[in-house]
Parts: sequence; C-alpha cells; structure tokens
Amino acid sequence: MRKIHIQEYKDYLKKTQGSIHKILPLYEDLELLFDPDNVSPQYKTAKSNLCTYVLSLYREVENVKETIDCMPNGAWYFSTRSGLKTLTEDIIVTDNHKTVKHLVFHLTGLIQQQIVMIEE
Repeated sequence: MRKIHIQEYKDYLKKTQGSIHKILPLYEDLELLFDPDNVSPQYKTAKSNLCTYVLSLYREVENVKETIDCMPNGAWYFSTRSGLKTLTEDIIVTDNHKTVKHLVFHLTGLIQQQIVMIEE
C-alpha cells in the first residue's frame, strides 16, 4: 500500500464521479430498448453490459482501500461503496428509473462535496 498525493486523490474522485454519472444514461438507453412483449437480443446485451459496468465500478471502489494506505477525508467512500452495491441490484429491475436516478445523483453529490472540501 502507498500514501496518495492530494491531487491524485482529487483526480480519482473526479474519475469515479464521472463513472457513476455514466450509469444514468446507460440505464435510460436500456429502458428505451425494453419491450415486455419481445425482449430483444439488443436489450439483453445492453442489460448485461450495464450490469457488468456497475459491478466493475463497485469492485474498483471496493478494492481501492487495498491500494491506498489512507484516503484523506474518506467518509464519502462508505456511502459510495454501499450505494454502488445497491445499484448492482437496482439496475436489474425494469422500470426503476426514479430509484436509479436518485442514487446516481446522491452518490455524485457526495463525491462533489468531497472534492469541494479538499479544494478549500
């Protein structure tokens, strides 16, 4: 493990924030493909890709603590990790836009607060 420079930490936060924000348009694209009477191969592929994306992001956030010795002001981490875990379950539910949107904005807001705190 190693210590992290504050600029690296800020860059990590911004990258993670952008990655989480990307979940919402991917979910919205998935909703457009959904037809309860005919589940298309495109829908199945898009859903699989979205599930893989969110799970991969969750694992990345989960494993960062094994790489970085101590994250400055890392309180955002626990809520973000928990929220991403919840998203791995919520995205598989069709017609769950309100919940997914709320969680994406909540998590990106937490990370934004962290960015603002380290810039002060």
